[in-house]
Amino acid sequence: MIDTSEARVRRAERAALLSVGLTMFVIVGASALLISDRSAPPPEPTAVSWRAEQFVLIDEQGHTRGSWEVGETGPYLSVVGADGQSRAVIAATDHGPAVLLYDAGNVMRARMALGDEQVSVDVWDAGGNQRAVLSSIGPAGVIGVSDGVSGANATLTATEGTRLLTVSDDAGEPAVQIGFAEGAAVFSTGE
Repeated sequence: MIDTSEARVRRAERAALLSVGLTMFVIVGASALLISDRSAPPPEPTAVSWRAEQFVLIDEQGHTRGSWEVGETGPYLSVVGADGQSRAVIAATDHGPAVLLYDAGNVMRARMALGDEQVSVDVWDAGGNQRAVLSSIGPAGVIGVSDGVSGANATLTATEGTRLLTVSDDAGEPAVQIGFAEGAAVFSTGE
């Protein structure tokens, strides 16, 4: 069979028709998809709500590393160390919010708390003895430090009209006071 120019023209025409047909099919199909996507309303966002009294965070080994729960006085978030001991707690209690920090022996070493009339930061030593406090109670500001053993401490108190440094003896009784109160300088000893 000899390939004539007429046969070649027919094959070229069929190839061109097939190519145009496939091109039209792709264009019409893509247009239909685009039109259908535009005419369909976007999906409604779904609100996800989980309700529980406790959520527990675990590590790869399945050990509890934290929790978020509701206790008797309100909700709190607890972060647990690898040893299973609570290391940090953020609470929103009936008395106000607080942040508590614990050491490896599960002794609270620091607390920051906010109440209706009081803001305070307290620090304890490893034995659980309070060593320092910074507090605002109503109109008074207080800074206190303690040896944590005998009861001896020093407190600086400031209120409207009063600024007073009190140093206590080992029994916690005021040994020396110096400052300003009721319009006059103050200096006294415990004697």
